[in-house]
Amino acid sequence: MNTPVILTIENAEQRLGILPELGASAAFWEVRRDDAWQPIWRPYAPSEGKRIIANFALLPWSNRLMGGGITVDGKFYP
Repeated sequence: MNTPVILTIENAEQRLGILPELGASAAFWEVRRDDAWQPIWRPYAPSEGKRIIANFALLPWSNRLMGGGITVDGKFYP
């Protein structure tokens, strides 16, 4: 299994890992406590399979599209 790319956004107090190949799913979200990173969400575990992720974004269209999708250039995208 290939190791996925994880992009990290962080500041001094927290950090978020993003999996761009899995639709910008969150690999982890951690907060710094007592000079150590502590997980807020259960971290992504690649050995458990693609569906086992910390969280995934439902932005910006989740539950906002009538008919369950959009049509672009004549093609329907659910």
